[in-house]
Amino acid sequence: MGKPTRCEYCKKKLKQNKNRFCNRSCSAKWRMRQPEIVARVHTAEIHARIGKKVSVWLHGGSTGALKQLERIRRLNPSYDPKVRAKISATLRKMHWKPQVRGGNGHGPTMAQLALYEALGEGWCMEYAISLGKRQLLYPTCYKVDIAHPQAMLAVEVDGFCHGSRRILDRKKERKLNSLGWTVLRFTNKEILSSVNAVAEKIQSQLTTSK
Repeated sequence: MGKPTRCEYCKKKLKQNKNRFCNRSCSAKWRMRQPEIVARVHTAEIHARIGKKVSVWLHGGSTGALKQLERIRRLNPSYDPKVRAKISATLRKMHWKPQVRGGNGHGPTMAQLALYEALGEGWCMEYAISLGKRQLLYPTCYKVDIAHPQAMLAVEVDGFCHGSRRILDRKKERKLNSLGWTVLRFTNKEILSSVNAVAEKIQSQLTTSK
């Protein structure tokens, strides 16, 4: 069988120094149309691994990542103020209200309330810390579960779902640290099982901060 004269993908006439494809692009497109190769490459494990790498990169703060996040935001129809206004009007007509439950933006949890009571005077619950001038990829302020504004000490109470929020939590902590705040983090389980011991740890940090 003689040497092929046309590209196996685009069917264009091949140059003398080419074997089967015009270029790498044609070669890659041809391969990804072969069932056995697609079955080997497109698996749940590989997609999960790629997704994790992309997520870490997107939240890494590099110039390329920031541009990509902005591009993704602009693809969202709700980025348009007119669309947001229309959505709000529709929700008002439906008499829609957010669910009332524990967690960020939904009121204090039982663990948060118990710890707040154990800490005593000088502490604030659901305290908003201003981040100053508006910055790309940051809100105007970060809300912490419990705070001692005078000592610039913040306490975050984590529920079971915080495992999936670690990247965002680290980003929040880094920003608050840069503003001079110390952030302590405890789980619901730690607090509910021994609220007084957790309160003592926090108060000892408060003494050190003064």
